Amino acid sequence: MKTWITNWYAYLQSHGFDHDRVLMYPFDETYDNGILGCTEYQTLAEIAGELHKIDPPIKVFANPVAFGPKDFEAQRQLADDMDVWSVWSSLLQPGDHHGWPRAYNEVGKRQMREFFQPQQARGKEVWSYLICSQETPVTAYRQHAWQAWSAGITGLDLGSYNDIRGGTSWDEMADDFTLIYELNDAPQDIPRDPYKPFMPSRRWKARRAGIHDYLLLRQVRRNHAELSDRLVEIESSVFSAPTHWKSYENARNALLEILVERNP
Repeated sequence: MKTWITNWYAYLQSHGFDHDRVLMYPFDETYDNGILGCTEYQTLAEIAGELHKIDPPIKVFANPVAFGPKDFEAQRQLADDMDVWSVWSSLLQPGDHHGWPRAYNEVGKRQMREFFQPQQARGKEVWSYLICSQETPVTAYRQHAWQAWSAGITGLDLGSYNDIRGGTSWDEMADDFTLIYELNDAPQDIPRDPYKPFMPSRRWKARRAGIHDYLLLRQVRRNHAELSDRLVEIESSVFSAPTHWKSYENARNALLEILVERNP
């Protein structure tokens, strides 16, 4: 295994993928299920430790889904060997979270954020991931970037991508959540171009717009630190009406005005 991993990373590097562009992802949605005779946390720690013995620059990715007292303690023990953490986007939203594997309240969500702050201070990356959402493009996909900005998160992750019509593990879902359509599977009301085999959905366009918003926010903060209060105002204006596309457009225009006025 050591030889295989070493050779694999050498092959990736020869094609332009250095260690900072590759993540090892041993478990999906880690929690204390004990399915392997011990918790996934313990197994993940063992795998991550072995990977770093083989090649210290290897980056290991984890997206835990449980955040109770026992979970936090297990995650603290993992901290030295985890390089990128990712949390479910629902845990960034206000209110109780009635998801899997158990419910979370506002206190648990606040503790989760407080746990990850020192991780970031140590140089660890913290992302947020979005699983196929049946909400409106604005409510889910554009808002995701703003949630990440508000929580100090620096990466956006997707848990699903392609079309249910093409036959995926999500076939049991009745509604369409596709980000990119294949030519033969796109809804009939979408204009087709036979020379373009893939077509972005409104969800994909909303996600791209959210990333643009995030970049504008970062640029203003980086170049105009004195406007931190103004950035808080702009952020608040979005979250006062997070389901309406106009609030995002107004916020983007405000950011662009700042950049144009101060960088003519």
